[in-house]
Amino acid sequence: PVLRDDDRIYRQSVRLPREFWKIAVLVNTDTGRLSATGYILSQGDMIQDVTEAAFVFGEFRTYQVSIARIEEHTGLDFGPLREFDPLNAPAEEGAVSVPRVVPIRSGREIVFS
Repeated sequence: PVLRDDDRIYRQSVRLPREFWKIAVLVNTDTGRLSATGYILSQGDMIQDVTEAAFVFGEFRTYQVSIARIEEHTGLDFGPLREFDPLNAPAEEGAVSVPRVVPIRSGREIVFS
């Protein structure tokens, strides 16, 4: 989970994280190049106004984010994996830059290097 001081408290003692992170590392079989992609699964908007009596876990929204962003939010360090993250790469001259947060609704929307 992405733990935050402002996470909701459930039953007066349990913090309910609104977000979870994941990093997937794979090798592109066509190019042999390593690719590392980061994801945040967020339920923040869906639980912000829920009382304890009404709380029911809902679906998470998934976003592809830079590994650097996950490091910022968790305090972790993934070292050289950042070099293989397509969302960390600077745009080549004349190319369209990739947004830092990509909503993912299907596998076709994932940005790979």
